[in-house]
Amino acid sequence: MRAVRLPMLAPRSVSLCEISSWAEALPALAAGRSRYHVTPLPVEGLGEGDGYVFYRLVGTGGKTKSLGGLGGMDLRLYGVRDFALVFCDGQPLGIWDRNSEPMLVLPPGTSQLDILVEVTARVNFGPHVAERKGLVGSVRLGIRQQDEREVFGWESTALPMRSEDLARLPWQRRGQGQAGGAGPCFYRGTFSLSDEEEPADTWLHLPGFTRGFVALNGFNLGWHRQEGPQLSLYAPAALLRRGAQNEIVVFELLATAQAPGAGGVAPAALLEEAPRWSCNRTAAVTSQLRETWDFARQAGMGRVY
Repeated sequence: MRAVRLPMLAPRSVSLCEISSWAEALPALAAGRSRYHVTPLPVEGLGEGDGYVFYRLVGTGGKTKSLGGLGGMDLRLYGVRDFALVFCDGQPLGIWDRNSEPMLVLPPGTSQLDILVEVTARVNFGPHVAERKGLVGSVRLGIRQQDEREVFGWESTALPMRSEDLARLPWQRRGQGQAGGAGPCFYRGTFSLSDEEEPADTWLHLPGFTRGFVALNGFNLGWHRQEGPQLSLYAPAALLRRGAQNEIVVFELLATAQAPGAGGVAPAALLEEAPRWSCNRTAAVTSQLRETWDFARQAGMGRVY
């Protein structure tokens, strides 16, 4: 039996001409969800299981935490699950991955410390199957590790990024030469299908973006990653609306001054007929099969089932 190739949507470029900066979006996303605790709460303690968690240092005893005397000290995060972006006074300071420990230094004069943690993925086997997500450890400051001082008093906010959350975002049209700026940012664009155009499957590619997620008509398609290996997200025909506007919302976590939209050109989402990959898939599969066969021979297996 020969495989039947399904029709694909005609390729097109969708201009993401509306933006919502992190400072504007956060109040709408966090409304009524913040909880205070002495230490940061995991996402499960906030009644959620995925998305993002936002932490803000507010101090203990009803007093705003002063960081004035801690400027210049090393900042360390323990128990990041899985990827964190650290802000000082609303500006990105650096990233913290669970698999690495970068050197972050608290700038002198800092008055506000925020941490946005991405819940990247979960496993369904092994010792980490019940692992908590978010910031499950502590935040410490100190010149040396043995002199570290833990900071207490955190507001924890779960941000599941559901369709109803994205619907509350405030949008503004990008001005001439206006980019998303530093820090996370939401981008939005729309396209329409005529009454005569049949909805069909498509692949969504985001050139210039680095890390975040994509939603099509409120449905979360998945993570977008600059490093790949998959550089396109599959969008089935069932998500598209014939004779109406279709909405694409892109969240970019690591936006910088050189992010999509810099230079006065609006970023775009490309709808294409085939996926893009960051590597040669044939070569990658061949290499994996060769490694499997070599392992089988070394293990003394005559046949691989």
